Amino acid sequence: MTEEWGPWIEHDGSKVCPFQIGQRVQTIGGPWDQFDEWTVNEYAARLKTYHLVKRYRIRRPRGLKILQDLIEKLPETVEA
Repeated sequence: MTEEWGPWIEHDGSKVCPFQIGQRVQTIGGPWDQFDEWTVNEYAARLKTYHLVKRYRIRRPRGLKILQDLIEKLPETVEA
C-alpha cells in the first residue's frame, strides 16, 4: 500500500507547532531548503524550531484510506 499525503501547507513562520504528536509529516524548511520526513514526538514537540518550516504535509492514516476504499465500493442501493 502506498502512503498518501495531504496537500502541502504553507507555514506562517510562527514558533507554534502546527503538528500533533504522533503525526507523520514531511517538511521543507531550514536555511538550506532541505526536505525531511519525520514522526512528531514529545522531543520534537518541545523544540522551538518550527519557524524554520516553510511547507509541510501530513500523512493520511492508513485506516482512513481503507475506509475511503470501502465507501467507494458500497452499492448505491441496499436491499431491506
